[in-house]
Amino acid sequence: MNQEEIQFHPYSPFIPETTRRLILGSAPPSRFCSPNKTELKDKDIDYYYGSYSRGYNLLWDLLFHIFEPESLSELKNIRNLQIPREERTCTQQKFFQNFLQRYYLGIADILYQFIRRDQSSADSNIRPLKFLNLTEYLYHSAELQTIFCTSHYKVFIWLKQYLHTQDINLLKDAEDFYFLLPAKNNQSLPSRKISVKILPSPSPIGRLRFPDHKSFFDNLLKLYTELFKENV
Repeated sequence: MNQEEIQFHPYSPFIPETTRRLILGSAPPSRFCSPNKTELKDKDIDYYYGSYSRGYNLLWDLLFHIFEPESLSELKNIRNLQIPREERTCTQQKFFQNFLQRYYLGIADILYQFIRRDQSSADSNIRPLKFLNLTEYLYHSAELQTIFCTSHYKVFIWLKQYLHTQDINLLKDAEDFYFLLPAKNNQSLPSRKISVKILPSPSPIGRLRFPDHKSFFDNLLKLYTELFKENV
């Protein structure tokens, strides 16, 4: 096949001023980046981590298990809404944004413009053209202390490359990564330390290393719970 297509990220970052922890991914699957949404599947959520193909991305299930297990039935209902796509998109996005805001979480992807090969959803088939201007959001959200990358192989590497374009070095202290965000327009003020943590990918591809879905999910939930609870 070997076809390449230039795509833009379809969603605006959700990083309110009150955000303390940011979940940072790469880019949605190809069908989400299409100018029209006719390619979306019935159970796709038209938002970050909304893919329902080959199982579905587990990020939202994991976050609700950690922060709001009493709302899991509501999460299931919001995923299965049977209303017109435009109305469904608005309802679903508002639902997830309200959830994120309750727990001082933000969500974004590091890629703004990119080349995708063969319509693949694999990060290995994506080549960055332009990164999200992340530092501007970090300046806007003064309480943001931690960035969670949803993969080591690409998201973490692309974050490192982006920071390099801003003359910011990604550093390591023992087992923890971090960078120092310079004070904006005032070099006399101290830099702000931003921790960088790596989450195991919530994508269904990780399921291949486990005997069944339950063991895969339980392993992810344990690791996610430890990371999110440690970084309150």
